[in-house]
Amino acid sequence: MNTRYLPVLAIIILGCLIISVSAAVYYSITVQSRGKIKGIGVGIYANAEASIVVSEIDWGILEPGESTNVTVYIKNEGNVVANLTMTTEAWIPEEAEESIALTWDYDGTEVGISDVRCVTFTLAIDPSIIGINDFSFDIIVTAVG
Repeated sequence: MNTRYLPVLAIIILGCLIISVSAAVYYSITVQSRGKIKGIGVGIYANAEASIVVSEIDWGILEPGESTNVTVYIKNEGNVVANLTMTTEAWIPEEAEESIALTWDYDGTEVGISDVRCVTFTLAIDPSIIGINDFSFDIIVTAVG
């Protein structure tokens, strides 16, 4: 056997082993999402003129540890000045609620009759999420007057 190629062969084998080990260690999961949004006493819109209704938010595909924002415009469609509340419900699967957080930047100030407020929702995926490949939930925004 020609021994002059042994160092090159050893480097190739070592390279293959390193690639195999690193591929085995790397694990990635993507999380798909979709959520319905409901307004009680308010309308939820995609624009400041309140002419494009939003009934669903598609959060896209997210990796563990990522977060994403969606901006909407909330119009007080009731007949009293109101504050807004936000809750979530109908999580599918139910355990997704433990690893996924929804927050918003609403500052708690009153929203006048027919006033429109710009609000950004932030969806954050826990970095240690496992076993959830896609999920959905409902967001409920309520005017309390």
